[in-house]
Amino acid sequence: MNEKKEGLIKRLEKEYYDFDIEHVPQDQRKPTGGLILIWFCWAFQFATIISGGVLASGLTLAQSFWAIIVGDIILGIFAVIMSNIGLREGIGFSLQTRYSFGRKGTMIPSFLSGCVQLGWLFFCYWIFANVFQTLFTFISPAWGTAGFFIGMGICTIITVVPVVYGYEGPKWVAYVSVLFLVIPIIYVISVLLGSGGGLAHVAANYKPKQPVSFVFGITLVIGAWIFGATTSADWLRLGKSKAALIAPALGLIVGESLVLILAAVTVAATMGATWNPIEATLKIGTGAGVVVCILYLFAMWDTQAPTAWSSALQFANVFWRPKTYFAILVSLVAPLLAILIQFSVGAFNFMNAWLQTLASVMPPVGGILACEYYIMNKMKKYPDVTTIRRGVGYWAFVTWILAGLFDAWTTSLYKAAGPGVGIKYGIPGVNGFIAAVIIYWIVTSITRSGKSESNPY
Repeated sequence: MNEKKEGLIKRLEKEYYDFDIEHVPQDQRKPTGGLILIWFCWAFQFATIISGGVLASGLTLAQSFWAIIVGDIILGIFAVIMSNIGLREGIGFSLQTRYSFGRKGTMIPSFLSGCVQLGWLFFCYWIFANVFQTLFTFISPAWGTAGFFIGMGICTIITVVPVVYGYEGPKWVAYVSVLFLVIPIIYVISVLLGSGGGLAHVAANYKPKQPVSFVFGITLVIGAWIFGATTSADWLRLGKSKAALIAPALGLIVGESLVLILAAVTVAATMGATWNPIEATLKIGTGAGVVVCILYLFAMWDTQAPTAWSSALQFANVFWRPKTYFAILVSLVAPLLAILIQFSVGAFNFMNAWLQTLASVMPPVGGILACEYYIMNKMKKYPDVTTIRRGVGYWAFVTWILAGLFDAWTTSLYKAAGPGVGIKYGIPGVNGFIAAVIIYWIVTSITRSGKSESNPY
């Protein structure tokens, strides 16, 4: 029995191999259209709706819209910077860390990034199951818990199946899902605004209950997708031409913005009563509630598949083998984590803390990779990833710690300053990225000074 399972995984690894642990050859790259579609649907992450709900709970509707626009433009710039490395070199985020963190040191940022994606995945599972719980509770309050576990089971199956087919799995999930995203979300927004008396009326009458600063709002937007932007090279390494850079920018600026706007409108239209569109639309009418449930389910499905794919890619670099096995593993571990956290600390509380932590921890790694490629390497062709001799890039770890601490410090400053503070202390996440670029440039310029090796790696 075990031999058959092992044989199946090996066959899948061979047939649907995405060049997980090597440079992607130019003749194996994918068309831009498929990457745009995957990125647009992936950025339609309905776990992000929590951020939008928190955002609108502290800002007016107009302020929320501006925070979304500014935050997603910043994310789009981040993604293009990081994606361009992957596009030019044909390697993803984890393999890039080998050049700065070393062939052994790469295990730490890669393992952490895989766990980060796993954290997003379990939250996606939780939201998917929560939709079923809400629907079953609507039919009969006694059926709620059963609905949660039924939803979790369905979610697990429809995630495991596509990820074993490599890139092709998330691509076809996106093809199926895209029409069930854009039209329903526009419909739900119009229903919510209509119930509140129209956009002008809602915007004029909604007052946030717990005001926060505009910068805090931008931080929430950035924190929701800063990791996705940082690891965007995982997908763009498969791109054929520079046109592929449109994919992450369009996905974040349009796809994620729509989800955040839905959350903001839900909070404002209900005058802060709920951030959950399902609850809001079920109160308005069953028809709208059914539509938003469909929207939720498809949005979660087209997020789960690429998230599991990306998480597995990070673990592939840690253990130096193709990602198929890890894609199956994370797809099965995620529901267990979702159930554990749901019935202990609560998924909402966990995710709120998770987002704020990500904003300080992951951007410095992106800053290190960007500095290594654009400044230290001067955008020259990297040597083959298998030829790296450096075991551990200690200065990369020093930079990571210092930049992360600097970002956390500036974050504490603007939080202490209260809701009226502007950009006096910068923007968390962005601060860490920029600090990492500067620190890494200084320390590597000193430590590599006088060395004339053609291959410093």
